[in-house]
Amino acid sequence: MRKDGKTRVTPAITASYGQRTFFGSVGLAYDRSIGTASGLGGPTDNDIVTGYINVTTLMRGLTVSFLPSFSNVQSPHSDRIDIQSFTMRIQITYRFTEYVALVGGYQLFHQRSDSTAVSSIGTPVANDADQNRVFFGLTVGYPIRVD
Repeated sequence: MRKDGKTRVTPAITASYGQRTFFGSVGLAYDRSIGTASGLGGPTDNDIVTGYINVTTLMRGLTVSFLPSFSNVQSPHSDRIDIQSFTMRIQITYRFTEYVALVGGYQLFHQRSDSTAVSSIGTPVANDADQNRVFFGLTVGYPIRVD
């Protein structure tokens, strides 16, 4: 990245770990990348940490998943873009057959912004936000086997 005649090198890193356990599986991932802030604040340094815990031993066909995620997006040389967000999802899937599953869950989203960037009409590009979402649905699919 070049800014004011200076060059800056930022590494991009992706790492993940997953493990099967006696109750299901667990995993953790980290991603560091460069973003564009949708053209609003120039380049950004993005750090994302995600994880999962899947419990599959409670009952045949039932999976309970805990899926946390934390993200930090910042402009490297200013505070134009400075957003931190945390998401926690709890998802329950009950598979009736090989083709049909009932899915439901809850998601908490918590975002805080110290960004100074504003839109063309003067409103902030990011605000503090809290959301609670409940979702449910029926999934129908046909498994494709590759032998």
